[in-house]
Amino acid sequence: MTNDSKLDTVLQFHRLVENRDFARAAQLAHPSLNAVVSGNRLSFAEWRGMGEMFMAAFPDGKHVWDLATAAGDYVILNGHFTGTHRGEFMGIAATGKPVTFSVTVIDRVADGKLVEHRADMDSATLARQLV
Repeated sequence: MTNDSKLDTVLQFHRLVENRDFARAAQLAHPSLNAVVSGNRLSFAEWRGMGEMFMAAFPDGKHVWDLATAAGDYVILNGHFTGTHRGEFMGIAATGKPVTFSVTVIDRVADGKLVEHRADMDSATLARQLV
């Protein structure tokens, strides 16, 4: 698998999540996907649940990648997430406010599947935008 095809796989995975097509996204991930989000280790099921909750809260949410590159088994993405708070998010009722916060992702692809997902997001900036 080439670096370009690994990058395409990861970008497609994130587009499917943004479109809330979690069933098709799951087909691009290995069932034992190792996810670490902002320091929290998650099983694939936990990560998927978090993604479903997040996209329900920000249904127009999307990632804008300023950097998207692949090297070896790794794909590195850096940019920001933008969306409108239209649903409950971690106990906060919908505010209708737009949000934008930075995101950095390092994904590892093996045998055509996403096997490792590491993401750091600026949750402090997100929280400040919801009050």
